[in-house]
Amino acid sequence: METNASYGPARGQTKTLVFGIGAARSGTTWLYQYLKNHDQCFFRFPKELHYFDFASDNADNWRTEALMKKVRIIKKRSRISDQTVRAAAQLELNDLYDWLPVFQEKPPNLGNYLTFLTSGLTNERVFGDITPAYANLSEKDFSKMNRLHEDTRFIYILRNPIDRLSSHVRLVAKR
Repeated sequence: METNASYGPARGQTKTLVFGIGAARSGTTWLYQYLKNHDQCFFRFPKELHYFDFASDNADNWRTEALMKKVRIIKKRSRISDQTVRAAAQLELNDLYDWLPVFQEKPPNLGNYLTFLTSGLTNERVFGDITPAYANLSEKDFSKMNRLHEDTRFIYILRNPIDRLSSHVRLVAKR
């Protein structure tokens, strides 16, 4: 299902669909956190939905397994005594439980994907999906993404290759 509509209750005010893409270790987590915490933006959990790079290619079950691992980790956080941490973990779990059936749906349904992105959207002007791996998609895929909504934008984050490599090496060394 392809669509080209405005979502949310604000009549006459077009919402903007944003796709955040970029190289690994280039700042997409910062972008996600910044937009998620901005009062004019609405971004659900998890940060990396991988709808277009995995769901549309009938990927193996490893991504579903990774999402289920994330569920287990968040469930542990939801048992922490700090009420703020518990509440945040519960919101993340709710989003993951909403996302799993959309992600696993075969064939993929763009309408359900958009419903997931916009479920809970109220007066915010921007909503979207921050998945760095979309940077590797084809022109055809980007065209499909662009047609999802009447106001679609792409943010491509780059980073100095030496800094990015250094950051990646530090990340691997921590593991």
